[in-house]
Amino acid sequence: MEARITVVKPDYKPTHATIVLAIFNSLRDEIKTRSTAQAALVGLNVTAIGVLGGFFFGKPENPPEILLLIPMVSSVLGMLWIDHAINIANQGSFIQKVVMPELMQSIDLPSIPNYEVSIRCMEKRAGLRLFVLGTPILLIFAGIPLAAMLYAFYVAPSTTTARFLGPAIVSCILLAVFLWLWIQAIGRGGQLWTGEDAPVSEVKTP
Repeated sequence: MEARITVVKPDYKPTHATIVLAIFNSLRDEIKTRSTAQAALVGLNVTAIGVLGGFFFGKPENPPEILLLIPMVSSVLGMLWIDHAINIANQGSFIQKVVMPELMQSIDLPSIPNYEVSIRCMEKRAGLRLFVLGTPILLIFAGIPLAAMLYAFYVAPSTTTARFLGPAIVSCILLAVFLWLWIQAIGRGGQLWTGEDAPVSEVKTP
């Protein structure tokens, strides 16, 4: 795919730089907002696990179906977390490949410190990416919920009743969807969404 070309006349270069900076600031603000939302989702998930687990273990007669709510809630929250991660990756990639090259050309500088380059380099290191980004998220949104679901199967008097089997099937489906998204977005470095073959913006001045 051919690169997009922006032709900027010398007289309009200051205006072009101002526009590009506004786009950069807007993207960085959205990344910050989404990062804050991700932290809130992690906290909400930990709280939900603690509340549901505490409620179940609070009384011996509580039904094990309560534990099946944990993978349901965690999987949905995990999907929302991954959605933010995908959008953050896309916005960071746009900054790196489009915004920064245009800004450098507008202000006639051969290079500008670009944090997104460092992030992309880390994402290409599979071991580090899985250890730093993948494993904690997998444990919080899938590992603990899976353990809760298995324990529910273990303590349930009967696992064939509709009251138990229905929530169990829903929990398994939601966990499977989350795991598939996790593999695509984190386990494989997010290449499915970030678009490694996306064109790089090019600015030419007459």
